[in-house]
Amino acid sequence: MAVEQSPIMVIITNTEGNIEYVNPAFIRQTGYTPEEVIGQNPRILKSGTTSPEVYKQLWKTIMLGKVWQGESLNRKKNGELYWGAASIFPIRNHIDAVTNFIGIVEDVTEHKKRDEKLKTFEILLGIKYSLEK
Repeated sequence: MAVEQSPIMVIITNTEGNIEYVNPAFIRQTGYTPEEVIGQNPRILKSGTTSPEVYKQLWKTIMLGKVWQGESLNRKKNGELYWGAASIFPIRNHIDAVTNFIGIVEDVTEHKKRDEKLKTFEILLGIKYSLEK
């Protein structure tokens, strides 16, 4: 129930990267229905702007059974772009073998827009503004 109610996108794939589950937040954010993505690879969300090296490192990390974290610019079903901050974790069975991966993805588009505005503000005024006090 917690995953179903979460405002954060959750994606579960098998070890080949094929989607087995998406939660309602994923559906709301991307515009895809479960029927459209189950069995597909998450690359359907690729915007084409993230370096292939990022994806190579992602797969290398998770195939070693480690957690990968990073950001990428993704594409919704309608073509609109959004920034996702992802953490991808291996899921292990009773003998410690990796059976699936779970991706937790937060839409950070508004944070990115705010940061860009802040950078522009700093450049225009020639000052460094800190959100920390």
